[in-house]
Amino acid sequence: MNNMERETFVCALLLLVLSSFEEELGPELPFLYQSICISKILNVQD
Repeated sequence: MNNMERETFVCALLLLVLSSFEEELGPELPFLYQSICISKILNVQD
């Protein structure tokens, strides 16, 4: 697993954890993180 794959995996894992806490945290935080995450993954693949 290279660095890019590890980052993507950690990203997805954190996103999963955040979405399970979405009710406590409110939808804004997971949504914000998801946006950052997706743009990061897209940037890495270019």
